[in-house]
Amino acid sequence: MTRQELERLLDGLKSRTIAVLGDFCLDRYLYVDPGISDSSVESGLPINQVIETSASPGGGGSVLMNVAALGVGSVLPVGLVGDDGEGFELCRLLQRAGVDLELLRRSARRPTPTYIKPVLPGGRGAPTEMSRFDIFAREELGAEDLERLTADVQAALERASALIVSDYGETGKCGILGPGMRRRLPEMLESRPELPVVVDSRLNIAGFPGCSLKPNLAELRGLLGGADLSGDIPAIARAAVELAGRQGRPMFVTIGERGIVAAESGRAWHVAGHALGGDVDTVGAGDSVLAAVTAALSCGAEAVEAALLGVLVSSITAEQVGTTGTADPGQVLARYDEYVSGHGSLAAAITETGS
Repeated sequence: MTRQELERLLDGLKSRTIAVLGDFCLDRYLYVDPGISDSSVESGLPINQVIETSASPGGGGSVLMNVAALGVGSVLPVGLVGDDGEGFELCRLLQRAGVDLELLRRSARRPTPTYIKPVLPGGRGAPTEMSRFDIFAREELGAEDLERLTADVQAALERASALIVSDYGETGKCGILGPGMRRRLPEMLESRPELPVVVDSRLNIAGFPGCSLKPNLAELRGLLGGADLSGDIPAIARAAVELAGRQGRPMFVTIGERGIVAAESGRAWHVAGHALGGDVDTVGAGDSVLAAVTAALSCGAEAVEAALLGVLVSSITAEQVGTTGTADPGQVLARYDEYVSGHGSLAAAITETGS
């Protein structure tokens, strides 16, 4: 993909609508000053003194912020947040970023997923996160919420140029993409067989047939029955090709600082990572890859081109410490120039492999 082609792709995003179905979370940071020593009069326990707070969208909310920052014309979240203060704050942050909240419903039956992250100042280095506190629904969607969500997904599919599925459910946490929604989604997608659909799921990535998947290396092993890939790029590429054939869609395997392996139609490419310097925060990097590859596919890009955009965007967001990192089109174009220069040429950074 030439720079001119990248410019056209980014410009084309202005006319796209990308829907995001998932668990929209609030990341709340509590900055603790260890230099202030105090204890509770009542219990005698030490008190962590919070001197500053901040909040940013997390989980699927991070995906939304990344999609919006890329200049997508309409960003449409589909899901549920609690009828609580965290939900109010999350919606305020998303609205400020230009996200359409029409199909992001409030529910009195479920809390807004929230990650409370105490942070120690870093001195000369990056801040250090302490053990966090997670607020999440502990029961699967009830019948009323499931019916409401189903109707909203169908409404979003009528408008969308692409769909992102961001499943943040984990052990002991019940996201909206539980068994009920996973059973219904394939039937709903039958109405839009041409629609790019890209899925990221922590525990259930095998539960989305007929969709593009964005596994990391451990998840890829699980999808292929525990195959020993040994971190070898050609082996990963062959596995990605096998998975793309099984799903009938492009695949994107993230491999950390080494970049992304993309596969479609019996072919695979390794898109090398971009070398970063200084403080790096890789939390949310997967969300930025998810947003970028889906945005590219919505414009008709090939898998290798989508993976390149994923590498560029995630390299920018990883340099933004302690917040929801995003990348705008100007930053993406500047990083493209650095990326090509750093590798000597685009051909040196992208190699067809393993197929």
